Amino acid sequence: GWRSGEIVLSMIADHARAAWSAKVRETLFVDGLRLARPVRSTDGRYVVFQSWATNLVPNDTNGKDDVFLYDRQLDELTLISVGQDGYSANGYSRHPDISGDGRYVVFHSGAPNLVAEDTNTDTNVFRYDVQTGQMDVVSRNPGGSITAGSNPTISTDGRYMAFWSSSPLFA
Repeated sequence: GWRSGEIVLSMIADHARAAWSAKVRETLFVDGLRLARPVRSTDGRYVVFQSWATNLVPNDTNGKDDVFLYDRQLDELTLISVGQDGYSANGYSRHPDISGDGRYVVFHSGAPNLVAEDTNTDTNVFRYDVQTGQMDVVSRNPGGSITAGSNPTISTDGRYMAFWSSSPLFA
């Protein structure tokens, strides 16, 4: 994309998705809030997005980008990028995507406090199960070790994920 001041212009690959995104941004207005990359579930019930606003939910104290899930049916907003202590992640969380049924949210984060086993200093890809509240690291090399990953996407049924990795351990 191209940036001019606070305006970012980018090419549109999917006009229907771009129109939907613009409509969502117009209807989810909160003073001082800007949403980045909202994505919806297939039925439109759930919307995931990243935001650096600290006034959307309690315990969002990190002052960094976080991932949120908005349930349009219940009118509930949930902070997804939550550390094990119940507070927001201690690093940025970005690039959310959601499965078609709204069960899984994937995103990348530089925060090491989302799961106990994350002991590296890399950006990793996480999957959050909306039904169970379980957070898992999915950016793993073929040997099962956590490795760098970013920009995840998830299939409509939630069975498959893809992400970018700089790790030389992938064939």
